[in-house]
Amino acid sequence: MIEQQLRTMTNEESTELLQGLTVKALKELAQEAGISVAGNKNRIIGQIVNHYGYKRLNSAMAKRPAMQR
Repeated sequence: MIEQQLRTMTNEESTELLQGLTVKALKELAQEAGISVAGNKNRIIGQIVNHYGYKRLNSAMAKRPAMQR
């Protein structure tokens, strides 16, 4: 459920949501998503947020119209 929310949230919203979780819960979430994480809570949150942020960016780039050259 959290994964679905993270896919649609901004980085700031994602960070706020993840701050409420414990380190153990964050590591479980990362494992389910296939993300390798390490470090303290803030670093783990950053790694998870970046993972979903790049997915959103890549998806948006794939949907943009072709360039006229």
